[in-house]
Amino acid sequence: MVASWMGQRAGAPDGHAEMRGVVMLAAANDTVERLNDAAQAVRAAADELGPEHVYEVKGGRSLRLRQGDHVLVRLNDRAQRMHEGPDVLNGYRGIVEAIETGGSVQVAWQQQGPDGHDTHRAKLSPEFIGGGGLSLGYAMTGHKAEGLTVAADWALPDGTRQGGTVLVHAAGMDEPGLHVATSRHRDKVILFAGRDQLETLADTHELGVPRTDVQLERRVVAGLAEQARTRPGTGNDPPVHDDLGRAAGRGPGPAGGSGRHPSLEDLRRAVLGPVEERPDDTPIADSADAWARLKAEAAEEDRPVAELRAAWSEQARAAEQLAALEPRLARAQADAARAAKAEGVLAPLRGQLQTARDTQTAAEQAAAAGAQTLAGRAEQLRAELARAWNAERPGAGDAARTVRAGAGRLGLRRGQVRAARQQLQDWAGRWRPVVGELERGSDGVVGYAAAHPANDGVGGSIARYAVDRVRAEAPEHAEVLARAQQARRVTDDAQAAFTRAAETVLRPHPARLAAGEPDLSGQVGALGEQTQAARARLAAATERVAALSADPTITSRPDPGAFLAAERTVWSWRDQALRRQAAARARQAAEQQAEQNARRARARNHEMNQQPGRRQGPRLGR
Repeated sequence: MVASWMGQRAGAPDGHAEMRGVVMLAAANDTVERLNDAAQAVRAAADELGPEHVYEVKGGRSLRLRQGDHVLVRLNDRAQRMHEGPDVLNGYRGIVEAIETGGSVQVAWQQQGPDGHDTHRAKLSPEFIGGGGLSLGYAMTGHKAEGLTVAADWALPDGTRQGGTVLVHAAGMDEPGLHVATSRHRDKVILFAGRDQLETLADTHELGVPRTDVQLERRVVAGLAEQARTRPGTGNDPPVHDDLGRAAGRGPGPAGGSGRHPSLEDLRRAVLGPVEERPDDTPIADSADAWARLKAEAAEEDRPVAELRAAWSEQARAAEQLAALEPRLARAQADAARAAKAEGVLAPLRGQLQTARDTQTAAEQAAAAGAQTLAGRAEQLRAELARAWNAERPGAGDAARTVRAGAGRLGLRRGQVRAARQQLQDWAGRWRPVVGELERGSDGVVGYAAAHPANDGVGGSIARYAVDRVRAEAPEHAEVLARAQQARRVTDDAQAAFTRAAETVLRPHPARLAAGEPDLSGQVGALGEQTQAARARLAAATERVAALSADPTITSRPDPGAFLAAERTVWSWRDQALRRQAAARARQAAEQQAEQNARRARARNHEMNQQPGRRQGPRLGR
């Protein structure tokens, strides 16, 4: 755009005529600043500008001015408050004639007078400039140019006449702004816009990449019209101030203009020329109709391309699925192979362990059966002994009392005492193996027998004696118990050997163990079927892509390879954008769910704290 501006200003008799005859317009201030900076840089490189000075402007910006620069006054200053000379008003366009050492700038501008253009000069102070009173004036916003008429009359180097040209950076302009920008010229207007500034990736995906210059121009014009129709007004810059009524270039309005907003056909003529010059390019009534027709034509012309995009998507999904399944299948197969190898080691040990367990079970059952038999015999013997003890115990007590009574003063019961002692000795001899509490001394036996019935708590001694006697009479039971204990030891040893072997051969890879990955040996069949299905899906999609790529509507293009590469790039961008949108929606849904859960938890806690009788903690200040 700046290069075109340089060509349009060529041959101008002076800077003032150049400003009146050529101007660049844009929608946003940042675009205007870039155009101004670029124009200044190009002129400086061409040695058209003199010394420079850099000013700090409010808002943290800086302004670089050079002698010869085109500038635009942006603030009113009357009565020479911050300048010397006639009043300077917002909207004046002038030329920097000199920059003084202290930073003051002498600016000259022209206004239409009775006898032509009169030149006026003022010296602007650094304070005025620092307050935002001056900016570069090669470009301005479309709204700022409202009321301005761009007109000129000089010969261009190619012999044509320059009658007034407006160069418009159209991207981003709303309908009023585009109307203002395209109605300032007396001679011609040149629109600049990139298709990527007017179409989204979805638009490009739907309409395809333009194959010819005509298609590209139609798409850009339709995009400009649609943008102007749908974009909300910005009011980016106020219109030119009313004080510019006598400013240079001010006219009653657009030359020959009717005041209406430009239609798509106006824009189309501005960019493409008269309709009759392009018989193959049917006029379009308005922007909505433009997009509808473009989409209809694209749908018909690019049907194979649309199908190709769908095939690419199917191919990508199948490839992603296969890329996820194949490593899992490989891990499952490795796990299954490791499990099979482990089974070869563990199978003999498992058999040995099972045999040991069976032997232990049989031995323990035999021991339990023998123990039950011995318990019955011991109980029978205990009952017999208890009856005998209870039968003999009163007699022993009587004998003990006879011994304690003695032979008498004359010894008349000496024989009875002797018989009683013998009776006690015989009784103690019979029962001492059974009742260990019986003392061996005569006096001890007499004392024990005389304690009847206090010493009747001998049931435990009788029961133990019965068990020991029965076991002694059945030595084969001890052998059965020994075999059961040995079988338990053999089983424990077999279990320990099997456990050690299993920990060695079944231990997963350390990296997978650290990552917490599960064993997949049992999923080989399912993963194999899924992987086979994904491979078939990918093969079908690849075959479909090859068939569509060979479609005549694609191979008949000038460079089918470049076309397919471009289409693939556009599809990839859109696919990635859709994926990011889906991921963003998933994250947003998760965050909303988490926030909802947190709110519910806080509400439950609040309800619990409000329950009557619920113990409250201490309050501060009490």
